[in-house]
Amino acid sequence: MNFIKAFAAVSAAAMLLALTGCDKNDTNSNNITYYDSQHQYQYSNPTNNGKPQIGNETKAEGGSTVSISQTDIAFKSAEIFDTVGPDSYYSQKTDYIACRFDIKNNNSEALSVSSLRDFLYSSSGEITELPVSSYILIEKNKVEDYTSIETEIPAGESLSAHVLLEIPSGWDSFKLYYAPYLDNANNDCASFEITKDMLS
Repeated sequence: MNFIKAFAAVSAAAMLLALTGCDKNDTNSNNITYYDSQHQYQYSNPTNNGKPQIGNETKAEGGSTVSISQTDIAFKSAEIFDTVGPDSYYSQKTDYIACRFDIKNNNSEALSVSSLRDFLYSSSGEITELPVSSYILIEKNKVEDYTSIETEIPAGESLSAHVLLEIPSGWDSFKLYYAPYLDNANNDCASFEITKDMLS
């Protein structure tokens, strides 16, 4: 059984790399450099001493739509679709959460979107990369009508898709930031506060 779980974890890790590409720290600057899955281009997310950095923040109220970098985005729902641990992998009880967003591309060209590249997370004031491990990808089929946000949205079209994350159980609220890398020189972002009473 442990072999099967280990094999599944390795397979999921490979899937995670396929979604995000390889990443590395750029030791010559305050940037984290990422590569796409085909290594066709690279991009650097700005950081502050190695921590993600945002610019102008627009706070979304309720289910309101926020316009950022020729993109309209609205939070629609959140659900805990699994709870795991504590075990040999998780030191404490952990919730797997799926947050669904509607995103509209107002650009004249296709829009590349990625949860791991374009979304950030905060629960205590410190902004971090999205907390997600390979294990969560194994369980994503438990999300009803799951749609990956790792895709391209054609010009003028919309997408309803999920951002996955995992955080210790017992949380009261957290924030997600949509901070698109592409065509966003000022690091503008839309922030969404998720509270437990918003769970579906």
